[in-house]
Amino acid sequence: MEVRVGRSMALALAVGVLWGSIRPLAQEQSFPHTKQRGRATVEYKDDILQVVASYDYSQRNHESPWLLVDLAAWTERRLILDRDNITLVTPSGSHTMVAAQRRFLQDSSRISSLRQNAQVWKRQLNVYLSPLAPREALKFFALPGEGIVADTALLDKDRVTMGEVFFEMPLADWERGTYERANGRLTSNQLLDALLVDPQFAWLRALSQMIVRIDEMLADEIAPGAGDVEAVLGHLRDLTTPNETGNVYEQRYYTALQGSPDAVFAHRDLVTLLKAKR
Repeated sequence: MEVRVGRSMALALAVGVLWGSIRPLAQEQSFPHTKQRGRATVEYKDDILQVVASYDYSQRNHESPWLLVDLAAWTERRLILDRDNITLVTPSGSHTMVAAQRRFLQDSSRISSLRQNAQVWKRQLNVYLSPLAPREALKFFALPGEGIVADTALLDKDRVTMGEVFFEMPLADWERGTYERANGRLTSNQLLDALLVDPQFAWLRALSQMIVRIDEMLADEIAPGAGDVEAVLGHLRDLTTPNETGNVYEQRYYTALQGSPDAVFAHRDLVTLLKAKR
């Protein structure tokens, strides 16, 4: 009998897979059945499922929006793991889905470089599970010549299923994580200041300046004129138009939508509101 891994169980696969150490995240998010196995390695274990996730390389390197997680899983009874049920949970509580194979192939040059650089940080994760059991490859991703991609993986007690899982991080979250590693944790006001003046956040500046402009208009005791309101709405429509082949802002906005359900929902709500204001 095969059981498909449910969403609540699947969420546990990504516990702690973030930029900082695992312990603060585990405490803040209150993930059960987890144990820290190193600076960037976490284990989940309950009566049925045991999973170890490691992100040693990506925890130290933020040169690209790609985050690499090495995953190993073993179960007491046969389960099917679906890639769509693996979610990365950020310290802020947002969720990022596993990257699409299409995006993986589109950025194959950067992926190949990341893989090569990450080799020195690889761990033998099967030693935490069943060291003598045969290994089964997790095939959620494949570059040309690496075989066929599978959207599901079979987990059981006769094997340890191991492989790479890639997340394409929304760049605002990713760049905030990089910035905070160098400068310390930011409050909301400090983050806004960084968005406005720091070169690292340059591509987001148009959007952050628009947010400031809207706040100023709402705080002004004199109601804005119809022309001012329409100008803001028109600019917002321009800023919420993703384009995979457009300018730098449009491309990065497109990337954020591909990597984050939270960004997709927020984008949908804003677009719906802007359409209602026409």
